[in-house]
Amino acid sequence: MPPQIAFLLCIIFIIFLFRSDFKRKPYVSYALWVPFIWILIAASKPLSIWLNFGVPVYFENQEQYLEGSPTDRSFLLLLILVGFTILFKRQLEWSKIFRNNKWIFFYFTYCGISTLWSDYTFVSFKRWIKEIGNFTMILIILTEHDPIEAFKTTFRRLTYIVVPFSIVFIKYFPAVGRAFSRAGETMYTGVTDHKNSLGVLSFICFTVFFWNLQSIRKNKNSHKYEIWIHTLFLFLIAWLLIKAQSATALLCTIIGVIFLVGFDWSIIRKNVKSISIFIVITICIFTFLQYSMEILQFIVVDLLDRNLTLTGRTNIWEELLLIGTDPLIGSGYESYWLGDRVNALKARYVFNLNQAHNGYLEIYLNLGGIGLCFFIMFIVAAYKSISNKLPYDFHYQKIRITFLVIILLINITEAYFKGLSLSWVVLLLIVTETTVAAPETENIQIKHRKQYS
Repeated sequence: MPPQIAFLLCIIFIIFLFRSDFKRKPYVSYALWVPFIWILIAASKPLSIWLNFGVPVYFENQEQYLEGSPTDRSFLLLLILVGFTILFKRQLEWSKIFRNNKWIFFYFTYCGISTLWSDYTFVSFKRWIKEIGNFTMILIILTEHDPIEAFKTTFRRLTYIVVPFSIVFIKYFPAVGRAFSRAGETMYTGVTDHKNSLGVLSFICFTVFFWNLQSIRKNKNSHKYEIWIHTLFLFLIAWLLIKAQSATALLCTIIGVIFLVGFDWSIIRKNVKSISIFIVITICIFTFLQYSMEILQFIVVDLLDRNLTLTGRTNIWEELLLIGTDPLIGSGYESYWLGDRVNALKARYVFNLNQAHNGYLEIYLNLGGIGLCFFIMFIVAAYKSISNKLPYDFHYQKIRITFLVIILLINITEAYFKGLSLSWVVLLLIVTETTVAAPETENIQIKHRKQYS
């Protein structure tokens, strides 16, 4: 098939999907398009690259890299300003938002303060503004009249765009949908810029669609069309997962399905208050298998075809810890990979090392022990909130705890706790409390609990 015809058919298919989505009349406002565009950018390549017909834009020197793309900066700032306007018009109870999400606020506030001791204060500050944008978009979604439907609608529409385009780009536009690894091997990237990014995107879309398909099948008022569309997209996303060849994303997808299926088992649903016990038992079983059968070696080497250094990551971690940072306050928000340190690391590696390949180590390098403690506290607070709500809001809380556990696992081998990273946006979305919405939201949430219980 000629590439132009494939591209045209892809657009027609997406228009059909969106037309059907509008006919459903989801209980969401037009304001949801703002976070949708933000998340779409986080899930794919920057706007400046798409305006360059999908071809990467390379910076000629360090100064241009630090300055960044004016196009991306201006567009993201515009979205943030529009987002602020939407939240201002909704007249939210900010004191209630703060109480429900105080550890997230503490973490973001500390990130902002840390820009003051960065060697590149203005660059660090600009990157921190993106974090404010992340939280702004999250609040728009969660302060909709029906936050659960807003969550579903956002990621349903995201999937409708990124999955068909990724397939078309991979098959018919290799200059856009493919790239080369440092070893010269072909990587299938789709709408993203790396195979691991495509893997994470596929994992998130697959998990949301699988979760939503579970609820559709239980809802007697659902149309068969919805079941067929969700089933079709699960197959399409599975194809992308295989093409991406991202072992981490594939493993996380499998774990996600196990979680979502396992939570529907009667023994789990009847004992949701003891969910912490199940998690502790799982960790104990894994520890026992590791010491008795070396299960980690079986998973990493035999199943995922990786070595025990996780493709050299453990060597990088050791070296970064030797180079070190200020153990208390770090080098400043998103500052560690700037200046002399990164130049020294470039001289030791044949590839461009620009992250620690471990989210927790990345936080420590940039924010020190204090920042890492704030991060741990808001994760613990989120887990407690989910555990408390599981008995009476099972449908939404099971996707929250699934994403919480798996995104924490992903960051063992990748550094996604920052910036415009889709998994970071999803993590913020599921740890932020949905009770920040208007009072009528609680009545709608009760409707959902009855519908999916």
